[in-house]
Amino acid sequence: MREYFPRGVLPLLRAGEYNNGYMAVEAFLYLTFVGTFLLLFGPFVGLSIALRKGKEKTLKVFRLVLGCVALVCLLCMAFFVPIAMTTKAIYRTPQYNTDIGCVNLLGVPYGDNRVGNVFAWLNVALFLPAAGFSILSAIFPSRRVAYANRYIATPLLILCVPFLWNLAHAYVGTNLSISYKETLVAIALGACLSSGLVALILDRKERLQKNSDWAFVFAYFLLAVFAFLPMGTFATFVPTDSILFGRIQSSWRVFEFSFVQRLYIYIGIAFFVLAYFLSRSDDLNGKKTVLLLLSIGAISSFFTEYGFEGIFDVANGYKVMPTRLPIHLCHTALFVVPLSIAFNGKKVFYFTYFINVFGAFAAMVWPNNGEYTNMFDPSVLLFWWNHMNALCMPLLAVALKVFDRPKMKQMGYSLAAFAVYFVAIMFANGYLSNFVPGYRPGELGSGTDYLFINNDYILGIFGEEAKKMLNVRVQFNSGDLVLVYYPLYQSLFFVGYVGIAFLMWYVYTFFYAVEDAHVDLRMRLKTRKQNALSFKEARLMKTLTPSEETPIRLNFSSFSKRYGSSPKLSVDHLSLCVSGGEIFGFLGPNGAGKSTCIKSAIGIQPLTEGSIDVCGFDITHEPVQAKRLLGYVPDHYALYEKLAGREYIGYVADLYGVSKEDRAERINHYLEAFELTEAFDARMETYSHGMKQKIAIMAALVHDPKVWILDEPLTGLDPQSVFQVKQAMIAHAKKGNVVFFSSHIIDVVERLCTRIAIILEGKIVFEGSMEEVERQHPEGLEAFYMSIIKGGKGA
Repeated sequence: MREYFPRGVLPLLRAGEYNNGYMAVEAFLYLTFVGTFLLLFGPFVGLSIALRKGKEKTLKVFRLVLGCVALVCLLCMAFFVPIAMTTKAIYRTPQYNTDIGCVNLLGVPYGDNRVGNVFAWLNVALFLPAAGFSILSAIFPSRRVAYANRYIATPLLILCVPFLWNLAHAYVGTNLSISYKETLVAIALGACLSSGLVALILDRKERLQKNSDWAFVFAYFLLAVFAFLPMGTFATFVPTDSILFGRIQSSWRVFEFSFVQRLYIYIGIAFFVLAYFLSRSDDLNGKKTVLLLLSIGAISSFFTEYGFEGIFDVANGYKVMPTRLPIHLCHTALFVVPLSIAFNGKKVFYFTYFINVFGAFAAMVWPNNGEYTNMFDPSVLLFWWNHMNALCMPLLAVALKVFDRPKMKQMGYSLAAFAVYFVAIMFANGYLSNFVPGYRPGELGSGTDYLFINNDYILGIFGEEAKKMLNVRVQFNSGDLVLVYYPLYQSLFFVGYVGIAFLMWYVYTFFYAVEDAHVDLRMRLKTRKQNALSFKEARLMKTLTPSEETPIRLNFSSFSKRYGSSPKLSVDHLSLCVSGGEIFGFLGPNGAGKSTCIKSAIGIQPLTEGSIDVCGFDITHEPVQAKRLLGYVPDHYALYEKLAGREYIGYVADLYGVSKEDRAERINHYLEAFELTEAFDARMETYSHGMKQKIAIMAALVHDPKVWILDEPLTGLDPQSVFQVKQAMIAHAKKGNVVFFSSHIIDVVERLCTRIAIILEGKIVFEGSMEEVERQHPEGLEAFYMSIIKGGKGA
């Protein structure tokens, strides 16, 4: 009777015949296998429990060692132990039917037992991502990844213990024995599970706090399942040489940029876009973990085709097959990207960023799979998965800010490295071709052809005339070796590729602008949402004005500001406090950071680090409360000039909720002080520069702010207007309010201010009272200021 329960799961408890009745041998191997696993696993758990109290550092180091051991085993399994369910294990019978076909499943784990084979495949499909999370959470600890490891990966690894024999079947096939292959599986499972249990001990007090965390945990794991899914095992399901379905001829093929070809590109890009949105809010270690999961998954898939048995001819004395070496340009990205992420190799990374990305894109636009290649063929799936990784992984690493956006210097390094690679590949093509059976020197396609510089495939895209370049040929003979090169075509190929690399620079610049716009929009929406919530809370709590106990002040605390991806801070950890009753002068040359401080203080641009509070209200987290206490006069005013002065001031008063009585009293006071009564009802487009400046000042004072900030308020004013503005500043400070202004007019600052600060290259180089200035430099503020600016440091 045919047995549909997966054979080998628990061999001592199942019924049915297997391996010609050698049950005792199978039982012995199973027990030996479990014993090997427990031998490694037992001491790990014992040591973890022994070190549970007060030895967390030791546990973390121990877990890191476990993760590294498991990672080495996993990579060795991928290279030396190709999964038995790939097409390498499927042999077609001589009576091959092109429509339905027959598949002789001699090499797969459970022969013609399709249900057992699928169960084995599921075992591998869940073990690999669980192992990946266990390994990477040990190497790059991250909160979300730790949750995924604790709640999903570790339980799955525990479930793998009773199915260990089944897992070995999935990797090795039907001919199990105790060898390095099975031992690698045992050590990998033991180390991963031990690492997961150590993590449970270390993080025993932490729990998921939000429902969104649960969503991230499952999303992370599903991402890992897809990433670690070896593409060769698609043979289990897809309708071509399928373990589950047999062979079904597909009419969908990949050629000539067809719908299927575009579909592959769209699905692949959508997957990596999803990975970006999933991990962009995580910390750096979490982002690195996601990238490494995708990379190691791609390497695992790659080795199903290019592993030990793919590169070495096992049947003929383990000879290297020259045409099967993984030295194509796109192969380098699979290995360079994870190594760069793991060891922070920036210079090596940018080689893939400028060189591999375009190469992978070109390979997908003009795939060399053949015109009649079935879209479900595992080799096609592997081709697209690997090239999609080479295309998207470098872009994803920069988008997630694991690596900075490159500068032209990195571009130069990349091109220099590509020149070395290109020369090496030219030599390799010429040299290795001599070891290809049937090689005929000078005959295209009969030797090796890495980078497509040894045949007419790329030239064929441009027509038959382009192929004539290959008539220019150079041949070198050295004993039995014949080296053939095509100098014209290969030189033009190199020059063209370098030109395209420069074009990629401008493409990247465009996408940087798109990303910056997206980030800016996201920040604006976030700020708007915060403001709405803050305003609602403020109205409920009635805290829109400071209480008597609240100090009137403007306080900068370790404030820093960086624009975009600039490596330099515009303002560098500035700390400054201005109290009520002070007129504070803020001095510095152009570009020193004055306007940056002011614009951040009034909340029109986000802070990079630190905080700024207005009368105790944080400008970032309590913007509504803080801004109601602020009055601001910009260096370049922007008025609704089609309105009359009265209409504009009334509009601003409405925004701040100023009562009609207070409004009328303040407007009349400032109209008299600024001598604007006659022009107040005329349109502001008819006003002079000085009159517009006075209107801007009235708008800043109509709600009687506790902190009045002015950015170059006296520029372009006549002496009378300057006097009027100065009087308004003195009067506002006498009421116990803060007056904070920047100016280049040193004489005004000297006569008006009680304290000053001088900023240079984003840092405060002097802060003190005017009395301190006179003591340090009797010649006056101007001479003192010039001495500081020239010296570049404080007194």
